[in-house]
Amino acid sequence: MVDFDRAMVLMDTGLFADSFDAMWRERGSGEWTDERAAQCVWDHYCRSHAARYGEPFVPDINPTWDR
Repeated sequence: MVDFDRAMVLMDTGLFADSFDAMWRERGSGEWTDERAAQCVWDHYCRSHAARYGEPFVPDINPTWDR
């Protein structure tokens, strides 16, 4: 599990905004919890980060990234 608030400091703000918008588009289907919404944003962000920068988002792959 990743501390989302701490990881946000490392996020590309444009990619985060796109991920948040993607979550709202997907949210129209089914029951959503806060956890599901956060996971949707996280997954979209990590995919977008890898596509733009050619490498994974460190907090997603390294469990000790903030130590």
